[in-house]
Amino acid sequence: MTASVEGGYLLKVGEYVSRSQILHSFWVQPKAQLTWMDVKPENHTDQNGTRVTGQGNYLQSRLGLRAHLLGHSPQDEGKQREFEPFIEANWIYQPKPTAIRMDDRTYEIQGARHLGEFKMGVDAKLSARLHLWGHVAQQIGTKEYTDTRGTIGVKYHFQ
Repeated sequence: MTASVEGGYLLKVGEYVSRSQILHSFWVQPKAQLTWMDVKPENHTDQNGTRVTGQGNYLQSRLGLRAHLLGHSPQDEGKQREFEPFIEANWIYQPKPTAIRMDDRTYEIQGARHLGEFKMGVDAKLSARLHLWGHVAQQIGTKEYTDTRGTIGVKYHFQ
């Protein structure tokens, strides 16, 4: 089971019209999230006789700031088309390290309790029904911990 509570506030910090008559607005969004995760694998014994025990009950907090540009061209009027390139920076804290127990030894992911996360990408609404997105994120922790992630997605609303 996983549960999450998050909040944020969207602030418009400026806008301008480009030479090609596209209205650009700049936005920032401070965000906070608290996530509880009690997801763990079933306890089992592997083929070598090693008893493997998963651990759960993790709490994670995230504080961050997202900045994005929202552009709207006059030729897109009435088409519900929007493009939102963004950058985001987060601090992620996990008080208890992720771990697994094998027989009498516990193995923890080292360096992932305090993470800096940097993310960039674009969210695109091509029509009222079609949405696309793509993001790349890099997490950096202590003890040479790094994690790079990429996400692409498509959502189509059938009506």
